[in-house]
Amino acid sequence: EFADIGEYIDEPLKTYSTGMHARLAMAVALHISADLLLIDEILSVGDVFFQMKCFDRVQSLMKEGRTTLLCSHDLGAIRRHCSRVIFMDGGKLIADGAPDEILTLYLKSGGCDLSNGVAGKANNTDGQVVEKPYAFPVSVAEEWQPDEEVTSLVRSPRGMAFVDGGNILVADTFTHSLVEITRGGGVVGTWGRIGFEPGAVYNPVGLEPLSDGGVAVADYTTSRLTAVYRNGEARPLFNGLKIGKQPFMVRFGTDGKAWISCAANGSLWTVDNSGEAEMMSLGDVPQRCITDVAFADGEAYLTDFRNHEILVLDEASAEHKRTIHLIRCENARAPHGIAILGHYIVLTCHDSHSMVILDGKSEQPEFATIDLRDYVVNHPCYLAVDGDRAYVSASTLGGVVAFDISGWSILQGK
Repeated sequence: EFADIGEYIDEPLKTYSTGMHARLAMAVALHISADLLLIDEILSVGDVFFQMKCFDRVQSLMKEGRTTLLCSHDLGAIRRHCSRVIFMDGGKLIADGAPDEILTLYLKSGGCDLSNGVAGKANNTDGQVVEKPYAFPVSVAEEWQPDEEVTSLVRSPRGMAFVDGGNILVADTFTHSLVEITRGGGVVGTWGRIGFEPGAVYNPVGLEPLSDGGVAVADYTTSRLTAVYRNGEARPLFNGLKIGKQPFMVRFGTDGKAWISCAANGSLWTVDNSGEAEMMSLGDVPQRCITDVAFADGEAYLTDFRNHEILVLDEASAEHKRTIHLIRCENARAPHGIAILGHYIVLTCHDSHSMVILDGKSEQPEFATIDLRDYVVNHPCYLAVDGDRAYVSASTLGGVVAFDISGWSILQGK
């Protein structure tokens, strides 16, 4: 029953597919009466629902007092399930300790050398070395303590939006959920329902708050845009209009227009209140991947994940004004999330595991970087800023971290 292979349980093993064999082996292993369970990367078998069932079974065995030894490169699973982590390299013990401590050490052992926000040297857009004129303090928000329910529901967060009451809504593509979380990191509940029928959401990626208390959801798999509400209500946006294929982001500009990017062909669209869609021209670069956009002073700042650039457009006309090149700054690889504070741009950079701050008005901006691996954030995606809080989603480790940025008052013009 646990393996869920139906009538094939009575067939010879030689008739099983590789996946069926793995599911049955995992089911047998998790139900043997033993004091010690050794698991070697086997939790990757089966679909997402079978994996979740296996994780739940492992947790129940641990609560019974069984010892479980998990050998894995799934950092999210290690962080969720392990009370102690051993880091080995070439058969030698490197470190032994608490999960966050050892995962941070592991992440930093194989990546580039980032400056962790300390004033020093950086590369400008011409590749010249310049002095950084500023350094920004950052720390995990004092009351931010995600509980077990958060870590079980938020495994691959892709979008975030602030909702009524000061909470944050997180879109998770692993559990197909919209999870509302308090400022302290506790779960309030989930929004909407999972599925492919109208009004349901299957693979939520981009979230954007609506003026009526709901959120706009971009569904990567169904290419639908849906308005979802806390009470479970849902309705299609723009009369059910499908924008391109694989929508990745939805943001509303200061004029009410929706800006929507599609991963399938790197296109960017605007949709007005009447539901009329228009595809924008993004210059002569053939392959773009726009993951986020922020608006300030009549301009739209778009992150191009693939080409390591920030495109600055006139918001009203969508005319290209300038490009901020990040390619020569090794600490700003694959920009993903973006926020504008004063005349500074704050980015999360997926491939360099960093948060980057740069002067958005300068033709040759200087950079300050914060190494997010120090806070067990690997492959940061979306960034959401509210007052003295900056929320960052970590796609690989599967979680959200709330940072205290009250020390960044210079950025906010205070």
